[in-house]
Amino acid sequence: MDIEIRNISKAFDGKEVFDDFSCIFRQGCLNLLMGSSGSGKTTLLRLVMGILKADSGSIHGTKDKRIRAVFQEDRLLLNMSVAVNINLVLEEKYSDGEIAEYLRRLNVDVPPSERAERLSKGMKRRLAVLRAVLAEPDILILDEAFSGLDAENAQNTLSFIIENMKGRTIVAATHKEQLFFGLNYNKITLP
Repeated sequence: MDIEIRNISKAFDGKEVFDDFSCIFRQGCLNLLMGSSGSGKTTLLRLVMGILKADSGSIHGTKDKRIRAVFQEDRLLLNMSVAVNINLVLEEKYSDGEIAEYLRRLNVDVPPSERAERLSKGMKRRLAVLRAVLAEPDILILDEAFSGLDAENAQNTLSFIIENMKGRTIVAATHKEQLFFGLNYNKITLP
């Protein structure tokens, strides 16, 4: 089922972000959410996730769906190990060997026992992505998930996401449309 945003309005302290806005995120594919800074990308993603409530309008297609997100900030437990950060949100836990293999695939060259605080900013980003993907969501929300990654790691991370999210819905807010060239995607541009 597509995610249908129907005629939503949202304001903060009298400042309007959306006024009767509608769009559709297509099921089972990559959806890019584009727009300038301050256009409401993060607000729209938070509405879809149910973190915020629209002042009016409705959102359909998320009920009973497992939604996972990679936020602009990594939201890791920095004093805990990489393995704990990954397994914390998973129903089925991964062994250290399995986690090490996933880390290698994302060019995060640390043991699963490494504390998250010791990772570089880019490694933390990839760890946050890995954790969200391994949770096997029906809908994966990416809010500037590739920021802070060089071109090679961004491309590798995107490939990992697409490979592991086949047939499921991805909604990615990004300023880096060039990263997605050559891929089939549904593009929504905010005014």
